[in-house]
Amino acid sequence: PLTLAWENDIRSGMGYGAPIVIDSVVIVTNLRGELYAINANTGKRIGWVTIGDAVHGSPVIDANVAYMAAANTRESLIAFDLLEGKKIWKQEYGDIEVTPLMFDDKLYFGNVAGIFFCVERDKGELIWRFKLPENTKRKGIHSAATASDSLIIFGAEDGSVYALDARYGTERWSYNTGTPIFASPAVNKSVVYCGNMDGKLFALSAKDGKVLWQFNAGASIYATASFAN
Repeated sequence: PLTLAWENDIRSGMGYGAPIVIDSVVIVTNLRGELYAINANTGKRIGWVTIGDAVHGSPVIDANVAYMAAANTRESLIAFDLLEGKKIWKQEYGDIEVTPLMFDDKLYFGNVAGIFFCVERDKGELIWRFKLPENTKRKGIHSAATASDSLIIFGAEDGSVYALDARYGTERWSYNTGTPIFASPAVNKSVVYCGNMDGKLFALSAKDGKVLWQFNAGASIYATASFAN
């Protein structure tokens, strides 16, 4: 049976993002805007730093740099050098409550105002933005994006799954599931799987967004699908 190996108090609750492990080091953030490094074998704290305000998603690690998105703060996208222990840059993109997607040396993410961004990695400067259509009620984006070939795919509170051109940010297709989406889509063999708050799991063609099938799970779906055979 499973037994407790260790525990470490990070002094605040965690958001939706999971801890990540790199070279036997656990990297985890909390809702106080702190980043912790913990020895994965012993649970001993290696170090911690305050990087902003509430971090709901997971950090994205590329070499020695951690990219993090925050909410309730003016400069909400942060690049932090893990070796030097200092911030590299900070940029203003509104409140972000998702884990950014690193794809083709760019960062992709949406904010709670319903605007989706593509930014370059080195300075966090904007490449393109996409605003949810008819977003008069400021319906936001709480679904982290995934990539499939040249498409960036995410869900939104307006109930739609969107597929955008990764290079230009133009909409290639969208499908409205009927109720808000908080779960992040997953792609397997050119099929997009995404669940909504009505408890329905949809399988959509990554090519054109056509519905292949749907399944009623009977309860709201917050988590990303995974695959086996």
